[in-house]
Amino acid sequence: MPSSMFRSWLDRWNDFAPVYLGSNELIAYLNQAVILKHHKIQTRSLQLHKGYVSGFIGDVSLQVFNSADELLANVANLLVHYSEFAGTGMKTRLGMGQTRMKSAAIANQ
Repeated sequence: MPSSMFRSWLDRWNDFAPVYLGSNELIAYLNQAVILKHHKIQTRSLQLHKGYVSGFIGDVSLQVFNSADELLANVANLLVHYSEFAGTGMKTRLGMGQTRMKSAAIANQ
């Protein structure tokens, strides 16, 4: 799951920010360096126009391994912070994907 969240944030970052952060190579690295430490999520359906779209609501905790490169760990934290502005996943323009942080950064392991 972390790789799909990071993909969502990175794609939006690269579309709107003046500094390109990378693509598949960065996602592959983040997938190795960041783990999903904890989650408590539930699926929900949201009615949009004439149909329903499935999504989820809940809490997710991410953790960076101590052995991770410091610069790339900072990029991971940047993207997590950016998620509050960009949202997470699909249909963010329709109100889905709201993301709020409870702590200041991804925890280190």
